[in-house]
Amino acid sequence: MGVSLLKDVVRSQLLRRLGLHVYRTSPHGYDDLADIGRTGAPVATVFDVGANVGQSALRFARAFPRARIHCFEPVATAFEALRGNVAHLPQVVCHRVALGPSCGQARIWLDDNAQKCSMVVHTDRTQEVEVETVDAAAARLKVDRIDLLKIDVEGYEMQVLAGATGALAGGRIGFVLAEVSFHPDDARHTLFDSVRGFLMPYGFRLLGIYDQALEWDGRLSLRFANALWCRPDALASPAGDP
Repeated sequence: MGVSLLKDVVRSQLLRRLGLHVYRTSPHGYDDLADIGRTGAPVATVFDVGANVGQSALRFARAFPRARIHCFEPVATAFEALRGNVAHLPQVVCHRVALGPSCGQARIWLDDNAQKCSMVVHTDRTQEVEVETVDAAAARLKVDRIDLLKIDVEGYEMQVLAGATGALAGGRIGFVLAEVSFHPDDARHTLFDSVRGFLMPYGFRLLGIYDQALEWDGRLSLRFANALWCRPDALASPAGDP
């Protein structure tokens, strides 16, 4: 046993004799999924919008092993990689479709980096994709409630939210995790203020900001991050509350 560990054990034993206990917790704002877990809110259904090759889906499966995770990814090459990466996870279901403000067909601009394919940032290559709304997808899948709606769609976040107004108005979405920008001229990321302004009338409040990235030129100001919102009524009641 190391010296520091031994000191911790002795200190804990002395505190217990005084009727005190020491608890160690991760700091709030460090891990988005851990913060969701600490709220006590159950997560049974996740919509992973802009699933790419499954990076987020794998995290969701580890954090919420009992949840059904629906991954939405329209780009053909990314979708095939996604299916391969989550094939061992029966709780993950993959859908080759984009989510947006209305159902139909649309064009997505492609990039050599699959994470940068975008419905709004133009390149010299495109692909026609099927588009569905969050509300339509939920109805098709017979999903009554989306506990976590994750959106990472390279500047198309507001369009995805516009297609979720039925679920939002009905209080059927508990958490929204979206990539957002703090730079008004950043076309690839949706402005934080826009997402916040859209969600607040539906009762959402900011829970945390994660994975912060500074300006690419080295300036010490925040360029983009992942922001997590929740509805207060999505949270479990503290012990002893009715």
